[in-house]
Amino acid sequence: MPEANRRIVMDTSPLLALCAACGDFSVLRTIYDSAIVPYEVAEAIRLAGHVIAPGPSVLGGED
Repeated sequence: MPEANRRIVMDTSPLLALCAACGDFSVLRTIYDSAIVPYEVAEAIRLAGHVIAPGPSVLGGED
């Protein structure tokens, strides 16, 4: 049986906590197939001094 598509929509606080604990967002690649970050969340993360790749998804995959 194929694995289900593992997707998540991220909010600002969990992303900031993840970055503080791990130093970056790469751990998401081991857990999820796709992590969607809304534009407003990406802007808040950027203003906090972290980098998120442009586009609707941090990890790629189908949007």
